[in-house]
Amino acid sequence: MGSFRIPIQVGDPQGQRFETVEALVDTGATFTVVPGSLLRRLGVQPSRRAAFELGDGRMVEKEVGQTRVRLDGQQATTTVVFGDEGTEPLLGVVTLEEFLLAPDPVHQRLLPVRGLLKATQAKMLATRVGYGEALVELGKEDSNIVALDADLAKSTQSIMFGKAFPDRFFYLGAMEQNMMSMAAGLASTGKTVFASTFAVFATSRAFDQVRISISWPVQNVKIVASHGGIATGEDGASAQSIEDLALMTSLPPFTVIVPCDYYETKRAVKAAARTKGPFYIRVARPASPLVYESEEAVPFEIGKAIKLREGTDATVIACGLMVPEALEAVDALAREGVRCRFLDMHTLKPADEEAIVAAARETGAIVTAEEHQPHGGLFGAVAEVLARRAALVPVEPIGLKGYGTSGTYRELFRHFGLTPEAVQEAVRAVVRRKGA
Repeated sequence: MGSFRIPIQVGDPQGQRFETVEALVDTGATFTVVPGSLLRRLGVQPSRRAAFELGDGRMVEKEVGQTRVRLDGQQATTTVVFGDEGTEPLLGVVTLEEFLLAPDPVHQRLLPVRGLLKATQAKMLATRVGYGEALVELGKEDSNIVALDADLAKSTQSIMFGKAFPDRFFYLGAMEQNMMSMAAGLASTGKTVFASTFAVFATSRAFDQVRISISWPVQNVKIVASHGGIATGEDGASAQSIEDLALMTSLPPFTVIVPCDYYETKRAVKAAARTKGPFYIRVARPASPLVYESEEAVPFEIGKAIKLREGTDATVIACGLMVPEALEAVDALAREGVRCRFLDMHTLKPADEEAIVAAARETGAIVTAEEHQPHGGLFGAVAEVLARRAALVPVEPIGLKGYGTSGTYRELFRHFGLTPEAVQEAVRAVVRRKGA
């Protein structure tokens, strides 16, 4: 279900000469691979080298350039990877001037994705990559930083730190419980410790060690959990964490952060490194849309929501990968005349109480959007603040109502209603309740 083949035309950078190839359309890919010999024959030159993760978790470096492709009667500039000789052409998400073409495996075609994903914000980067890069930058500044990973460093991207600082990197096997105890021990000697694995393992499997060794003694350990939520995709429900935020916000000294894009992740990781105490930061597997234009453009402050849109009809509060989905909904509603305030609530604990209360009193209705079950997640945090501060208004949650299943990131978001359309319907419903 995840892939199919269609003919595409690959052209030169000017879009004047094209050659037709049959390409495998991969619903999980965010890049396009074309045999390097064909690209060079068309005059396409590589501009840089980039790292890519293969399906088996291996990382490879390939030459990358830009050229024109033509499909469905439209030309597009897209980034292409120079494949080895004999490589089957592969078509991922293709950036057009005003929208993306994303694969629809059910109908064996490419569909436009409009709204937020326009040319100025079409670049996709994984939040876990932001973690790996930020960790390396921190390691250059502070020799007191050490990192641990439980057998998954290539996937979590902590391998970047391991390659840069092998004497400060501890690559363990599948022993998440022991890793948390080791992290606590290192922190007790004065080290700033980053510990990484998948979210399901960091929380569900190692919760006792986290609680007793890190939380209770308030150790300076930063748990950065990759592959959070259902965006883990094809690995299925056993690898998809839908309760990790509830578990980690229940631990008294922990700060819990769910950044929404690559740049915000870098800001969050650096802020955690410079703040004493235990942190839980959830990052994701797939490449996802950039919400911010640069790291410097993110006004990140622990415990302070970022207001991205003004409005008085309702407020939409989102975190993590639901931020771009919900932003797209807010922009679509604005075109209908429904003006929503939008808050990027990157910090779940401590949540920004003043921003939540102000939203309730000034807009009168709230929708929360998260890639987690609402109970114990963002919705729970918002509802708790509203109840405690007596700012009671209608609230509609968008979140997971049960365990996940296997599929690509985009397929699962559609299947479970984590979409701009679902957010729009929730806003309409809460506005009706507001007037009742």
